[in-house]
Amino acid sequence: MKLANSRASTGRAVKISHRRRRITSDDLHLSSEAKLLLEGLPSPTRPNHLPQIFPRVMNEIAQLWSKPDQLDRYFDELLFDTRGGRRGFPMSVALELSTLKEYCQTEVSEVTGLF
Repeated sequence: MKLANSRASTGRAVKISHRRRRITSDDLHLSSEAKLLLEGLPSPTRPNHLPQIFPRVMNEIAQLWSKPDQLDRYFDELLFDTRGGRRGFPMSVALELSTLKEYCQTEVSEVTGLF
């Protein structure tokens, strides 16, 4: 577990755990839900590198696609390092994530009124 720099009111270090779930074999391949989402996206928005390099992330995006508040938070978690010391995504993937986020916030929200 990682110790936070901040102290609780008692003066003791606060334990914070930022663990992600274990990788399963399903995380190594695109889900049918993710494939359907990719097929339905307009070509300028459709990511190419993200699903190939990080199918787990693409699967999660597909799962959250109909939950705009959760999806927006997930995009923020992916694009902004809140834990410190993370490597981050390759630039091509980061750009695709930003494009997808923007598409969700503009195009999808106008149609569904969700964002």
